[in-house]
Amino acid sequence: MKQPAVVELQNMQSVKVAQMMLKAGNEKLQVTSLKLEIIGAKQKDLRRRLHVSGKKDLSPAKKKT
Repeated sequence: MKQPAVVELQNMQSVKVAQMMLKAGNEKLQVTSLKLEIIGAKQKDLRRRLHVSGKKDLSPAKKKT
């Protein structure tokens, strides 16, 4: 049985909204991933500098609380 045109139009509108939401979410994910990558690179550089200077690495897992 074929769906009425109104139902098909609503379904298409819902699909378009879902696609827009996914696109926006993917863009935010890419930006966040890039920021995380930059932070990781900075941490790696700082740890390397600490190691070269002979200081103790105080990463969060190694700090005494």
